[in-house]
Formats: sequence, C-alpha cells, structure tokens
Amino acid sequence: MVTKQGEVLYQEPEGILFQGYLQKQGAINKAFKTRYFRLVERPCQVWYYKNKSSRKPRGGILLCNDNVEITTSAPCLIHVKTDTRIYTLQAKTEAETMEWTKHMGGYDILMYI
Repeated sequence: MVTKQGEVLYQEPEGILFQGYLQKQGAINKAFKTRYFRLVERPCQVWYYKNKSSRKPRGGILLCNDNVEITTSAPCLIHVKTDTRIYTLQAKTEAETMEWTKHMGGYDILMYI
C-alpha cells in the first residue's frame, strides 16, 4: 500500500518470487549497507530487511507503478527509479545482478543502459 506522499506501507508479503542479499545505498548517508531483499508478487514490490531472520522490513520499493524504471550499470549496480527516489542496489556478481533484474523484469519495467 502506498500513501499519498509515495511512502510504502507494509503489508504481509504474498508469493515470494525471489530473495537474497544485496547492498543498498542510503538516501542520506550514501554508504552501502547489506540488506536482505524479498521480491514479492502481492503487492508487486521489493521489501528489504536488516537480515534474513528479520520479521519487519526496513522499507520497500513499489514496482507496479507506470513511472518505475530499472537500469543496470557496472560494477553490478541496479538502479530503481521511482517517482520519489532513485534506489541504488549492488549485487556481488554480474550473474546475481542479472538474476535480480530478470525477476524484477516480470513487471515489464526492466531497461538496460
């Protein structure tokens, strides 16, 4: 669920499509931190958690919005552009990067640069 301000509200995920660790760059502190990500079918978004055993997410990225763009760049970076922010994620390998973008591409929003 998304508020009028574009904030993603937590809903218990349904149908985990893909999951694993990625690095996420902070919005204010630009350092990368390791987070556990779950790409879920309902609502179509990526939730990120402090670690795999965390029950409550630290945040989420809504993917089923017409204005979302996903691009990749070296080294192993994934950029998710929404109406309110550009999220920068980093996988450990190019293969992981391609796996994440392939799964996120199920929403027909994948673009490569």
